[in-house]
Amino acid sequence: MKTLKSIQVVIAAVVVSIFFMSNQKYSETIITKISDSDSTTFTIPANIQTIIDKSCVMCHTTESKNFKGKTKLNFDKMINGSYSINKIASKLRKIDKVVMIKKNMPTKKFLKNYPDKAISDTDRKTLSEWALNENKKIKATQE
Repeated sequence: MKTLKSIQVVIAAVVVSIFFMSNQKYSETIITKISDSDSTTFTIPANIQTIIDKSCVMCHTTESKNFKGKTKLNFDKMINGSYSINKIASKLRKIDKVVMIKKNMPTKKFLKNYPDKAISDTDRKTLSEWALNENKKIKATQE
């Protein structure tokens, strides 16, 4: 438990530094979670952040009015240390499932009001590949 609090403090310091160095809501974000034995890095490259900003943040951030969306996945919590590394890995798997396999994100209801927020097939593939690669990277550090 003490280690978890230390991890969260380190993550919070990294996130604050990243936000002060950036004029955008998000830019390339690198989060490092440190344990006694290793370091796990979770990265959101700029091209992925562009997709997330366009099609995901209206429902999946702390500021969203969509309670269900921000409860199921909250990108702010992914990068600010609120989610454990295992929860991040789980959310990354779910991103692949709902975006690429089921193709039900963004929802049809959302897209009726915001058709410009649709994700192209190319962006779906890019987002899915990123999510799966980050998930694998996290899992490899835990073996």
